[in-house]
Amino acid sequence: MVLRDLDGNKVCGDDIVVIVVKFSHLSEDGERAVFDRERPYEVNKSVPYLYSPKTWYAGNYAAILTYFDEWKKPVVVGGDSPGSDTYMLFHGVDVAKGYVHLWINRSEPKYQELQTMIGEAAKGQEKNGLKVTVDKNWVVVRPEEIL
Repeated sequence: MVLRDLDGNKVCGDDIVVIVVKFSHLSEDGERAVFDRERPYEVNKSVPYLYSPKTWYAGNYAAILTYFDEWKKPVVVGGDSPGSDTYMLFHGVDVAKGYVHLWINRSEPKYQELQTMIGEAAKGQEKNGLKVTVDKNWVVVRPEEIL
């Protein structure tokens, strides 16, 4: 999920962009992907051509750079999959401006895996002389708290 604010203060309906990367099933007509939780979100029919960047792994972050803004980072970047979402989570947020990493905690093992990855990334930032930001401004919620 990506939420961004063009003014830096408030979020307007036209400025909200959500990227859904995981679908659990198709609609009854087989033409639309439907998100998991009791089918609350439906997405338009799939297209018969390649779409790039693909929104998994580094493609999540590439989609932010390509389709939203190359220089202005989102206010909130959220995910629930260690590895797949961490490129976007680690690189897509401007922590210096107080922007937020949002972790949707589906299970304790995934959360622990994320914590390990955050620790490794923080060491990498420090080793390369960068300000350590990857471990700052995390908000953790359970799926039932936001649906």
